[in-house]
Amino acid sequence: MELCGSAVKTLKAVSKEDSAVSKKMLAKIAEWTLKELIGESEGMADFGETDDLAARSIHSALCILYIEAGKTNSESSDIQDFLENQCGWADPDRISAVASPLYSSSLPHIREKLSSTTVMNPSVTEMQWRIDHTLGDRELDVPTKSRQRYEVNISLSDGEDLGISCTAEQMQIFAEKLRDMLAETHRVHNN
Repeated sequence: MELCGSAVKTLKAVSKEDSAVSKKMLAKIAEWTLKELIGESEGMADFGETDDLAARSIHSALCILYIEAGKTNSESSDIQDFLENQCGWADPDRISAVASPLYSSSLPHIREKLSSTTVMNPSVTEMQWRIDHTLGDRELDVPTKSRQRYEVNISLSDGEDLGISCTAEQMQIFAEKLRDMLAETHRVHNN
């Protein structure tokens, strides 16, 4: 399981016994986070005396933790190992507040939500290209060479246009990358 740096940093800060967030409040934030992820929360929870910014930071870090754990189908013991080894948690009460039975019962719902969540990137609808030539002038004091540039315009399904202008060498590299991508796509689909 791999989390972004800010989530790990927040979880490391919460691991300490002198943390501004009590064990009881951590359990409450973890429970609310799980309920929110599976669609059973009713608005923002009341975190009482806890600093609102701290509570929101912990909530965000736990969201990331639970989503990543759901993506990898991790069990509570995997979350416990992550908190101990990557975040330096030693307090069993704090660990059990996050790697709780509620997580285990929520895991199928989290995985179901993740499977129905898709990111739709726009597709290419049209592509046009041309070569522009700039003629050099050998009559100048410092003669210039003729140059060519490739101009590529890619139209996307969301209505955006992407324009690329490059030299012959850059176009060669671009074409090689596209061939590599196509070969990898064929390899993945054929396996």
